[in-house]
Amino acid sequence: YYGADKLKFISDLVEKSLNTTLTERAEINTIFAQANDGMISPVEGIRKLANFEDPLCRLDLIKFLENKKK
Repeated sequence: YYGADKLKFISDLVEKSLNTTLTERAEINTIFAQANDGMISPVEGIRKLANFEDPLCRLDLIKFLENKKK
C-alpha cells in the first residue's frame, strides 16, 4: 500500500524527535532563539543546528532561518 511507506517515514521522524533529550532540545531552542533575535547570524545558527539529527530542528527551525537570511 502506497501510504504505508509514508506513514512509516512520518512515524520514524516523530519517534526520533521524541527521543531527543531535554538537554539537546534546550540547546536547539537556545541556538534558534539567538539566531532569531540577532545575537548570532542566521547562517551561524543554521551551521550549529545542522549538527543535530532532530527532525523538528532540520525540517522547521533550519528552514525558518534559511528564509530569514534571504
